[in-house]
Amino acid sequence: MCFFGAIHAQDDLNFMFSPNRVKDVCSLQVNQRVKVEIIDLRGEVVFYRAQFESGEFDLKHLSSGIYFLRISSAKDIQTQRLVRS
Repeated sequence: MCFFGAIHAQDDLNFMFSPNRVKDVCSLQVNQRVKVEIIDLRGEVVFYRAQFESGEFDLKHLSSGIYFLRISSAKDIQTQRLVRS
């Protein structure tokens, strides 16, 4: 089953992340370069990409569970819950 998640920020940071029940690979579409972090429930950064532009990334190394996707631009920071199944 695939769930779709999308956030549109008030300022200039717009992105679409899917699927939001990640099995192995997920897609992130952004309108500018951003920093991408995935943070576990203990607050540890388990995935990091600086200067990320739209594309896919592999999350096979993560255990099943709940994480937080944090996307940062020069002007904005957005956080979304991410589920790894």
